[in-house]
Amino acid sequence: MIAYAPHHEAQRMLTIPLTLTNHAAEPASYRVIVTVTVTAGDAAGVTDSAVVSSDGPLPPTATMSAEADFQSLGAVPSSGLDVRIAQVEKE
Repeated sequence: MIAYAPHHEAQRMLTIPLTLTNHAAEPASYRVIVTVTVTAGDAAGVTDSAVVSSDGPLPPTATMSAEADFQSLGAVPSSGLDVRIAQVEKE
């Protein structure tokens, strides 16, 4: 799991691009919880989470691009954020 730099979409939604990779020897589905905490400005301390799931089972060594979207954080700058992969579940 790799998270990239947050950015804003046209709809004022904060988006964090992600890459999911299956390192298992068998196909697997993944569910990931991404948490963002605002660390600067008027909204400092505000936290939100998003769930991202793989599109079905990923074959071994397969990689999938995904995005975690945060509608509630659309008005905050894309800097001054603490982005964390809070949980990864293999299903």
